[in-house]
Amino acid sequence: MAWREEAVFGEVTATSVTATSVTATSVTATSVTSTAIQGAQLGISFSVGTEAANAITTAITVTGAVSAASMGAAVALPFYISSDAAGQVLEAGTDLALTAGTDGLVILSGGDSKVYGTLVTETTGEMDLIITDTGIDTYYINVIMPDGRVGTSAGITFA
Repeated sequence: MAWREEAVFGEVTATSVTATSVTATSVTATSVTSTAIQGAQLGISFSVGTEAANAITTAITVTGAVSAASMGAAVALPFYISSDAAGQVLEAGTDLALTAGTDGLVILSGGDSKVYGTLVTETTGEMDLIITDTGIDTYYINVIMPDGRVGTSAGITFA
């Protein structure tokens, strides 16, 4: 199944448009620059670091679209933290905190924002997610891919 995105605009006008397929009644734009990732099968990999000062950094790399080495555009993907390897039990998150490392951005959602939100990669497809925990626990990062698959990290264990 391919990733598909559809947008509906009331009125749009374009001076210059390059596209494979466009259906519109009226389009208006001064300047639009877009890197096509749509329809691409994306992959994901995780590299879990070691615990230091109650923090573990996991390097996340999204591959595909442009090439395995470079995405050519930032990618935003929903994520959640689970307490099981199957990704079926949402972590309560009482002792943990999530932050972005040197690569990417983490946007925590409202409500129980300690355990789900959106990860935004750099144009290279890289993102560092730092989990800080003062307790003893094991977590798993689950990233929901555009085609609905869920990529799950190895266990992130705090001792």
